[in-house]
Amino acid sequence: MPHSVSSAIALSTSVATAPEARIQPAPCLPLVLRLAAWLSRRRYGRVLAIIPYVYAWLPGLVLPHAGLLRLASRGLPLTPRLRRLVEVHVSNVNGCSFCGDMHAALAVEEGDAPSLLVALAEFRTSDLFTPPEKAALAWVEEIARSRGAQAEMLPSLRAHFGDREIVALSWLASFTTYLNTLAKSLGLASQGICDVVIARRAR
Repeated sequence: MPHSVSSAIALSTSVATAPEARIQPAPCLPLVLRLAAWLSRRRYGRVLAIIPYVYAWLPGLVLPHAGLLRLASRGLPLTPRLRRLVEVHVSNVNGCSFCGDMHAALAVEEGDAPSLLVALAEFRTSDLFTPPEKAALAWVEEIARSRGAQAEMLPSLRAHFGDREIVALSWLASFTTYLNTLAKSLGLASQGICDVVIARRAR
């Protein structure tokens, strides 16, 4: 059996979402994606589905996505905690279990308690979130639900954020929604990455 084919089979069997995906994994991975798959398996015990099911088919997405993900994680005028809350909440509102699982895993890795992430479903009444966080979460939730936000929501948001932060929140909600739409369209679902991270932290 050719090495590229055997590698693809090994990858597909290590991706938990393979039975649910609507497409087949690419038959081979470029070198950089083979490295990414190895790192993913070493870190989480499985290959992130987006590697063989998306990036391997369209390698040209790798660098643009990497740049945008870096901007989302390090280049926005938002606190790290708020950025993580927005990513998890938007993914949950959009019903993307793949992205929701991945964002939750990264949030736990960065120190957020799993109970905080669970409480996002009731953020409006929870004492775990600050008034600025509640205003931001309401704003991004509206963007996720209606692909836009109503003008009447702006006063409560402006009580806590300036224009630069509002642009950042709106972009982050829109970018996360794009990732959610891509994953859901291809049938990528949760791989249980967050469970792996939580179990590791409990040791």
